[in-house]
Amino acid sequence: MEGDHFSIGLTQLLGRLQGQRAELIADVVSDCGYVTSDAATLVDAIQGFVEYLPTLLEVTQGQLQFENETLRRVSPAARIALRPWGRVLFVCPSNAPAPLATIVPASLALAGNHVTIVSPSAIRASVTRCVGLLPTEYSVQLWPGRAADAVSQIARNNYDMVYYTGSSRFFPDISSLCARSGTHLIYEGEGRGVAIISKEAGETDLHRSANALTEALRYCNGKMCSKPTAVAVPAELETSFLELFVRVARESKLPRSAEALLGHTLARFIKEGLDAGDFEALTLMHDDVPYLLRARDFATAIGAEMFGPALTVFTYETIEALRASLASHRYKLQLSWFGPRGDLLATADTAGVARVCANVQPSSQNPSLPWGGYGLSGTSDVLDFYRKGLRRVLCESD
Repeated sequence: MEGDHFSIGLTQLLGRLQGQRAELIADVVSDCGYVTSDAATLVDAIQGFVEYLPTLLEVTQGQLQFENETLRRVSPAARIALRPWGRVLFVCPSNAPAPLATIVPASLALAGNHVTIVSPSAIRASVTRCVGLLPTEYSVQLWPGRAADAVSQIARNNYDMVYYTGSSRFFPDISSLCARSGTHLIYEGEGRGVAIISKEAGETDLHRSANALTEALRYCNGKMCSKPTAVAVPAELETSFLELFVRVARESKLPRSAEALLGHTLARFIKEGLDAGDFEALTLMHDDVPYLLRARDFATAIGAEMFGPALTVFTYETIEALRASLASHRYKLQLSWFGPRGDLLATADTAGVARVCANVQPSSQNPSLPWGGYGLSGTSDVLDFYRKGLRRVLCESD
């Protein structure tokens, strides 16, 4: 889809979004159990991203032009072209039907792909309304199912690309099927990040970390991928961190509904999150904050995929040892850093994370910026849904 069609489609999408904003917020509250203000933040993120899409298109075209001008100096007959993948299966996560069920299929469709969306039944109302916002020019269809059903979908259909967002428990089957069939796989299913408190952190840094982590627990009941899963605390600062965190947690505005949620579902989060099933590896750190869990070691802390209001805490002795642990593990979506920035870049490079945030938690960033404004606080390709829908083709002629 190019030129006027691109602009017209986005204008229609924005108009429908504004007209159905209240209804979509209500659907998200009903489906996901979020407070209205958090649901409104997610819905408003759709508008911010869609308004940014024309700029993203211009940037993509400008980069392609520059690459071709450079290529022609080496091989005048060659050029790089961007082509849609073709038939795309998008597996929508249950934690963020808005904005993901709108902006991802819209971006992929604008790139020229035919998109099928797998929608978990628990969020059917939200996803149905999100898809209903899309103009008829967009080639998008909704397929009712679960994330587990995506495996059978891939096996029965010849998709050119699978875009998976959701629990990592299905990754082995999905990646194996895609590898055997030659299907391009984009996998963004791990809500696992690490918040690191520097060994040089002062009292201000500890306060900042406690406030940010508490907000991450509160925002959307802790079900956003921007929430750290694990918190790395220097062994000598563990007591100070715990005292400050307990104080901030008591004073926080965590809704009573979220506190109730913590009480009866904490065991489920642990059971579903721990890969090895070693439940004794996690213990409560303080009776007043049942969502803060001490992990026996790094592997336990980072291995717990908890899409809910809980945090695992582990201690480290040296920054070198922490870097080695980060480098050895594949779950490295995001790194949030609290303290002086002296060791930040070296640690981020070693870990190979997708996002880096210094002294700030992404859930508290400006939701009107493209995908929360991650690019302003670090490095990320998260917002490039449009470019992910395109493959690079080298065209050569005699």
